[in-house]
Amino acid sequence: MARAWVEDRWMSATRRKTAFWGKGQRWRVRWRDETGEQVRLRAKAFTRKSDATEFAAKLDNDIRASVYRDPDLGKATFGEVAAEWFAAHMRIRDATAPRYERELRMYMIPKFGQRPINTITPADLAARVSELLQGIAPARYRVRGSNPPVNLPVAPMRSRLSPASIEHMVTVLGAIFKWAILTDRIVKNPTLALSIPRPVPADHVYLTHTQVRDLAEAAQAVTADRQDALLVYTLAYTGIRINEALAVKTAKLDTAAQRIRVVQTWTKTRDGKRQLGPPKSFERRTVPPPVFLAAELATLAKDRKPGDFLFQAKRGGPVHDHNWRPQVWNKAVTEAGLDGLDLTPHKLHHARAQKAREDASEHSQPIAYLVAQRIASRAVSLSAEA
Repeated sequence: MARAWVEDRWMSATRRKTAFWGKGQRWRVRWRDETGEQVRLRAKAFTRKSDATEFAAKLDNDIRASVYRDPDLGKATFGEVAAEWFAAHMRIRDATAPRYERELRMYMIPKFGQRPINTITPADLAARVSELLQGIAPARYRVRGSNPPVNLPVAPMRSRLSPASIEHMVTVLGAIFKWAILTDRIVKNPTLALSIPRPVPADHVYLTHTQVRDLAEAAQAVTADRQDALLVYTLAYTGIRINEALAVKTAKLDTAAQRIRVVQTWTKTRDGKRQLGPPKSFERRTVPPPVFLAAELATLAKDRKPGDFLFQAKRGGPVHDHNWRPQVWNKAVTEAGLDGLDLTPHKLHHARAQKAREDASEHSQPIAYLVAQRIASRAVSLSAEA
């Protein structure tokens, strides 16, 4: 690709006035654009020679460094590029897509939707983040439950966003600007220069084994069905998520090896319908339940067909977590005296982490000490029998 050069439209090379004397902008930068299938001669006019020279120098450097971008591509609006990225990004899970769409529609499109993508700077994004944190940014809400969706006029935010929500939104923005780089719209990603507040991590809930037992037995008492207790134990001692557990089919329970194969989860389509899909992050895995739980799950699966769900609704078919939570979980939490912990089914997987630490602590004791403990325990037992 040839270098860029500056031309004087008003004066010829021999210093004679041209037909354009006094008409339009005097200085013009010209260069050959070879980024497409055909070579095009491009030009851009300037009033001042210094501006033309500066632009030509930058253009020349871009050409030499092979980072030149067609200026017309950068004129695509943020809204157009965001829609293009959304349609092309096939790895967006259907359950996640509505959140991406909602965040962009509510908070970013009203501000940047009509802006050329190459004019959005880190300072612009930083100002928007500040507005969102303060709760003073204009937003576009939607009429709740409207079908087809009805957008409301842009109006003040109803509440400020948390640092965690901001962090997620900046991640989405970063992906859109990365797409703009890949499609030759811009050279740098402006989100990389952003400094956002660190989200405060949520408090984890670590249940003791006694609390897990009380919760499981309370769930069984609510419905008089042992399956509900086993679901609580499965969440607490395998670490799988509730919709992964509810998606396990009998064929994926290996009773001989005492393993559960997690290959799918309940998720939602982009229009909100429930469906089976791959696990989060497409992570298929095998988990080992404790011996007591593996035995009870084997009993539960005994009368099920391989294609049946391991956990079934009373009338057959899968259990819906949105029904199970208010009907069983919430009542069991109250009955077990765990109301003040803000406990959710998802938080039960931390109980498994606690068990792992307890086991590690036990096994870290000197072997001689553990043997002595067991001998003493056995001696007490024999003395009692005598």
